Amino acid sequence: MIGAIAKARSRQSGAGWIAAVVRSGNQVFEALAEMHRASLERAQLLTLSERELRDIGISRLDAIREADKPLRQWRTH
Repeated sequence: MIGAIAKARSRQSGAGWIAAVVRSGNQVFEALAEMHRASLERAQLLTLSERELRDIGISRLDAIREADKPLRQWRTH
């Protein structure tokens, strides 16, 4: 009986470890997807005309500064 309990516990801890790895993988994937999206948005920002930039309330210099931000500052939340 004790052997069966030990086996059941080891299976549960193994499943917990796998779930943790999957969660971590998902978090990495989400972070990479977010950085990719941000880089596309910043590239699009640089293609806006002066009028379009004025419409959204930023200058060309602001757009350039935003596009030049390092990756670590690209998180949106």
